[in-house]
Amino acid sequence: MKFIKESWLIGLMTILLGLAALSAYFVYSSYASNFCTLIPDDTDSIRRANWGALGDYFGGLLNPFFAFFGLIMLLATLIQSQRELSLTRDEIKRSTEALKDQAETQKRQRFEGTFFQLLTLHQEIVGSIDLHNKDASYTTKGRDCFKEFYKRFSDKFNYATGNVINPDFMKYEPSKGEVPGLNSSPNEKVEEDKKKIETINHAYLEFYKANQAEVGHYFRSMYNIIKFIHKSNIEDKRLYSNLLRAQLSVNELTLLFYNCLSDMGNKKFKSLVEKYALLKSLPKEMLLDKENHPKLYSESAFGA
Repeated sequence: MKFIKESWLIGLMTILLGLAALSAYFVYSSYASNFCTLIPDDTDSIRRANWGALGDYFGGLLNPFFAFFGLIMLLATLIQSQRELSLTRDEIKRSTEALKDQAETQKRQRFEGTFFQLLTLHQEIVGSIDLHNKDASYTTKGRDCFKEFYKRFSDKFNYATGNVINPDFMKYEPSKGEVPGLNSSPNEKVEEDKKKIETINHAYLEFYKANQAEVGHYFRSMYNIIKFIHKSNIEDKRLYSNLLRAQLSVNELTLLFYNCLSDMGNKKFKSLVEKYALLKSLPKEMLLDKENHPKLYSESAFGA
């Protein structure tokens, strides 16, 4: 397209120059036919007069033509300059968009590099966990340990609620106050939920003290991964939080559920769990109270 436009301009200039040459030839021929004394006359005065008349004739006839020709050339030059400027602007725009896309690609690559390194490190943490059973003389390793962790927490919770009697574990008594009935007011419902969380928190902290070396490292790693996703400027954050969630077993999700209701995760971790629906794959039948405990979270935590 650019070549065609330049050829058109060159063709126009060639035509105009040809017309100028033809006009000059026509003028000279006309003068020669009208001033026949130009050649035979030998006197200087006549020659000067005749050549002066020739110059006046050419000047009077061709000056307006050359002025018009110069105007046409100026306009053609301006049009060409405008076209080149437009092409330059388009090229700069395309270059800017290409650089922007390149920067976006590099940003995503850096993010994904760090994200998958964190995910790999988290898997190594899971793989390094082992639980030795002295009575049965066997060792549970890796992700299978979370089934045992959840059993240990369940025991603590049952002792705290009095469902199971353990002389070494005192039943936890929530804050004093009337236990609301079926027709509780909104304030009483809030108070009831608070008591449930207090019981869960007490049981979980007892569990955490006995298993801090394993579960503490695990949940700190998971929290930092989801925080890294949350604070990044990357698009499709749910894509990466879903990848994290896909790595979690049912027992890990259940333990995460109660971790974030305790003092170990309710201030910072719980809001991120709700925002990115990390409990979406959790079967509520796995919870210790499948009717009431899910209500302690926002529905967004389950993908609603």
